[in-house]
Amino acid sequence: MSNKKKVLIAQSFHPDGMALLEARDDVEMIITENLSEDNLTELAKGVHAITTRNAEITGRIMREAPDLMIVSRHGVGTDNIDFTHANPRKIPVAIAATANAVSVAEQVMMFLLALAKDAKWYDAEMRNDNFGCRLSMKAIDVQQRTVLILGVGRIGRRVARLAKAFNMRVIGADPYLSEDEMRMRDCEPVRDWHAVLPEVDFVTVHTPKTPETIGILSTSELEALPKHAIVINCARGGLIDEDALYEALTSGQVRAAGVDVFNVEPTTPDNKLLQLDNLLMSPHSAATTQEGARRMGISCAQSVLDYFDGKLDPDFVFNAKEINYQQGQ
Repeated sequence: MSNKKKVLIAQSFHPDGMALLEARDDVEMIITENLSEDNLTELAKGVHAITTRNAEITGRIMREAPDLMIVSRHGVGTDNIDFTHANPRKIPVAIAATANAVSVAEQVMMFLLALAKDAKWYDAEMRNDNFGCRLSMKAIDVQQRTVLILGVGRIGRRVARLAKAFNMRVIGADPYLSEDEMRMRDCEPVRDWHAVLPEVDFVTVHTPKTPETIGILSTSELEALPKHAIVINCARGGLIDEDALYEALTSGQVRAAGVDVFNVEPTTPDNKLLQLDNLLMSPHSAATTQEGARRMGISCAQSVLDYFDGKLDPDFVFNAKEINYQQGQ
């Protein structure tokens, strides 16, 4: 009987991450690009670890893996993992906690600057032989403008630091941080972020996707913003209500938006947001820069190996509190 630990790779990732697993004589890799629940349920039999990018790791899949020790997520979002099954079995769900923060924060600033400077419009006018568009003065400066950051975790704090470098006023809201912790993260803390919406120029969302945060920005919040406001979501689809955002952008209630994530992914042609000129989009790619993809792949693989070796840092375990996870257990 083999003593190797079996690792189900539900969608391969960066070669440098895969190489970490391949280099271990005590690890057997089962790699699949077929992410259907039926296929993963069959392959999960007898595995000790599962890594996932986009695959849904359901209770049905985990039930077929009685020896499952850890699920490692290629990223930081965990809404594709069934915690109602993982937690009772005390299965740690590891995330690439620090791998994508730089890449996503830079994407936020790209949206913020491109929309503030109306880069998309100026580029189109230049290609249409309208050099006179330079007199339109559509662009605005971000210096001394106010940005509200909802969720000041690893990514939000990096956005705050970058915004500070542009001499912006940075305010933030995070129910899990004290006011002193917020200040240490370059944010002026606000007790009631709804109350400050009328004075905000930019809003960027960086919360996890939970029942409490779905639709955190909806009709009432968007209507409270000034009409020149710009809204950004590089976190999770559904945090900003897409129907409400469409209405706000078409009515002129907000100036523009930058969106990397959507309710339905891949997006479909009937998504009304795709019709809008005052919306700048990317295909859930904020984290997948060349460097970011490598960091996430390495982190995803290393978390599995660290758990096998009894040295996985609890800071990388999303459900550490729920399962009372401690390093080396």
